[in-house]
Amino acid sequence: MPLTQPQELFILFFAIYFALMIDRSHEMYKPWDTYNAWRGKSQNLKRLLAAWIILFVIPILHFAVLFILLGSVDVRFDMTIDGISNVVLISLSSFFDFGYFRIYEALLHSYPKSFFVDEWAQVRKCSFGQKASRSHPRVLPRSRPSLQRLW
Repeated sequence: MPLTQPQELFILFFAIYFALMIDRSHEMYKPWDTYNAWRGKSQNLKRLLAAWIILFVIPILHFAVLFILLGSVDVRFDMTIDGISNVVLISLSSFFDFGYFRIYEALLHSYPKSFFVDEWAQVRKCSFGQKASRSHPRVLPRSRPSLQRLW
């Protein structure tokens, strides 16, 4: 089955946005830490499963639905306002990935004790009057913004 032009354009934009979303989630929250997840650390396993479902499975299903719809609809890319708006609409329709990233982020921020147990215990041990040290940092790593706000 050959791909139509709208499907090819959709694949291009989806691939770019999907890669950015996965990279950003890994940089901020380290959800793909499979080593610690398989070692049995529950907070890492919860982050991994939530990320896998919200950031991988659901966007791929959404992609499949839109991909099939674009194959069945005749979309033209003429040099007219309609053709240009079709290109813009296809690029915007593949931008939905970041919505799923925001849902994942909201889940992590709503339940920080479930997803960041070690860091949460560190924050509770360290009082505001204590000097920062390596064992009790005043500023938590950048990968845990939800806990930075709690500090």
